[in-house]
Amino acid sequence: ICAGVRKARGRHRRLDGMKEACTSLRMWELFAGWAATTTCECAMYNWQSMEPVDLIYGTDLLEPAARKQVIEQLRRWEPDLVIMTPPCGPWSAMQRRNDPDLVAMKRKLHQPFWHLVSEVWREQDQAGRLVLLEQRWGADSFKQSLMMMRKNVFRARVAQCMANLRDPESQKLYQKWTALDIND
Repeated sequence: ICAGVRKARGRHRRLDGMKEACTSLRMWELFAGWAATTTCECAMYNWQSMEPVDLIYGTDLLEPAARKQVIEQLRRWEPDLVIMTPPCGPWSAMQRRNDPDLVAMKRKLHQPFWHLVSEVWREQDQAGRLVLLEQRWGADSFKQSLMMMRKNVFRARVAQCMANLRDPESQKLYQKWTALDIND
């Protein structure tokens, strides 16, 4: 693990030295939550960022008009990287312990999110631009046929403690395993 951390830090230092070269790269967060990548990483690496998309920023992606607008903006703005973190609650492995009918109902409600994820993935991949999808490791969302049909999917398993994810009360590191899918 230590060798891997040293290697990652070395890559980070090289990326840090490339800040000036990255000013023309554009990034967009969908299902952004608090938009940590937009607010922190883009500023650190001088990426241009588009307004993050999430309910807390006024865009309800369950609305068909909002999803259509996202695709139109994607085609118009052509971001170099789209990061998507759709809600994983109905798809987490923990849901397997709950009432199957209730879980099915929640998943059906969230299905429009996954159609959007699939469409954004296809658009970005066909245009030769990057797309990154984050979900809990082992989430059932990856088992959906529209997720399995994506092209150019490369998955990494990452423990969020490596990004300093901590319990807010105890400050102990969380070993929350996350899957990161990227198309390159």
